[in-house]
Amino acid sequence: MSIEEDKIESSLDEQFFAAVKVIQNLPKEGPVSTSNDTKLMFYSLFKQATIGPCNQAQPGFWNVIERYKWDAWNKLGDMNKEAAMKKYLSIFNKQIDETVTIFGVDYFLNLEKSYNLEGVLEPAFKTLGRSLKNPLLNESNNKIINDIDKLEDEVKSNDGDYIDALEDVAISQDVDIKLINDINTIQHKEEINVFFIKTFSRIFTTIEEKSFHLSKDLIKLTNTLIDQNNIMKKMLMDNEKKNKVDKQPMSWKLLCILFIWPFFVHYVMKYWKMIKMLFSMYMEW
Repeated sequence: MSIEEDKIESSLDEQFFAAVKVIQNLPKEGPVSTSNDTKLMFYSLFKQATIGPCNQAQPGFWNVIERYKWDAWNKLGDMNKEAAMKKYLSIFNKQIDETVTIFGVDYFLNLEKSYNLEGVLEPAFKTLGRSLKNPLLNESNNKIINDIDKLEDEVKSNDGDYIDALEDVAISQDVDIKLINDINTIQHKEEINVFFIKTFSRIFTTIEEKSFHLSKDLIKLTNTLIDQNNIMKKMLMDNEKKNKVDKQPMSWKLLCILFIWPFFVHYVMKYWKMIKMLFSMYMEW
């Protein structure tokens, strides 16, 4: 490799990491928003440029966010690091130009002051051939953008993996996936179904547990009521027996005694003197 090629490669590396630094330090909330498919592309191209082709195991279907990131990276196939850096810079530069066109040339200058990004944006923009006062891309750096069409043609010839990646990772606008600290929801129907199945499964499990505990409490309450009912029933039966004993009619013998007793007393009192005299005579005799 010649000295000139080394300088070009070094310049490409410096510009790539300068762009990465800008993206990492931009505020997550603000007027400038990045679409979800662009975030996926930034992530996958960064991995391809810094690590190379994806050789990691595919995450489980339940790990939705990591699954999307893995798919986006894996579909870049054998794209070399230089091509990934150029594509990354191309997307980055287009976003910067669009931001300046919409919000004005002072946007990034004000952003640096508002978010204390002094020493971050200015050196990075300088490496990228830009200026905070006039962030539009300089003429000397247009070569990377001009080379991108040729690069895409070369990638298409590698069985269309890269184009498939751009088509397959398109994300619905109704879903807010967060990649690189910003992907947080689900897109495809398969993952959505899995998500809802897991959610409803947890709900049904919770309902089942609550129903089980409620059933146990109901059984305990029923047993308590049965015990109380038995106690009340026993008390009523005992009380009824007591009342029966209290209300039992008098026997005929007792009735006879009660009837005869007044007459007996009357005759005893009437003939008491005679009885006493007879008793005295008997004793003397």
